[in-house]
Amino acid sequence: MENFILKIGGSLLSKQDFLRELAGSLPVDYWQTVILHGGGPTITKLFDAFGRKSIFINGLRSTKDSTIDLVEMALSGQINKYIARKLTHFGRPAVGISGTDAELFLAEPIEPDNPENNRVGTIVKITPRIVFSLIEEDWLPVISPIAMDANGNALNVNADDAACRLAIEMKAKALIFLSDVPGIIIDGKVIPELTPRILERDKKSGQIHSGMIPKLEMGFEALEAGVDTVLISTWQGIDTLGKLLNQKDVVFTKLRKD
Repeated sequence: MENFILKIGGSLLSKQDFLRELAGSLPVDYWQTVILHGGGPTITKLFDAFGRKSIFINGLRSTKDSTIDLVEMALSGQINKYIARKLTHFGRPAVGISGTDAELFLAEPIEPDNPENNRVGTIVKITPRIVFSLIEEDWLPVISPIAMDANGNALNVNADDAACRLAIEMKAKALIFLSDVPGIIIDGKVIPELTPRILERDKKSGQIHSGMIPKLEMGFEALEAGVDTVLISTWQGIDTLGKLLNQKDVVFTKLRKD
């Protein structure tokens, strides 16, 4: 059996029938699936409801002492349990956890001395024992990207970063990012392959920007660390995952080393 990490963008959760179709298409033979999710739209709605402004710095949501509870509430409370509940209802028994459970994601603040951004973290250690334990018992792990620091404080970590690092630590064979776009779009078209050289070129031209940059940089790091396949795509119907894992009959961008 090979490990397969699926990162789901929060924007997909509003797509009708997405979780029902996902539950019916998750591979059961050969692959051991782990889901890691984001939740930007839900966090933004919660911020708005509490009168908090959403600010992004280098593609990452600014998070501080007064907003980390809202981020954790949205990611680990609302979204994580919603996904696990629906997948279970649709026939794929799932367990929702966060990166704080069993010290799965240990992180440190990116800007510890900046009171406006001191709860954004970067992962420094992953302890995936809890994930392996769930897989061994035939549960489907669904993971929220909230980490903890050495003092037991919650930190908001980038979900794409967490997915890449988890794929590396678990020696995953495949890592797939699903969002609301079918791949990397250059000049109005989805490009089938992306290399570090193309990434640098299109960063300079502005065609690849904001939150897409850290996703791609970490994707290439995962390739260098031994993950065989890294794909970026969107949901395209009930057979999407099978087609992506076979890399045919579906639209996607594949990351490739130069």
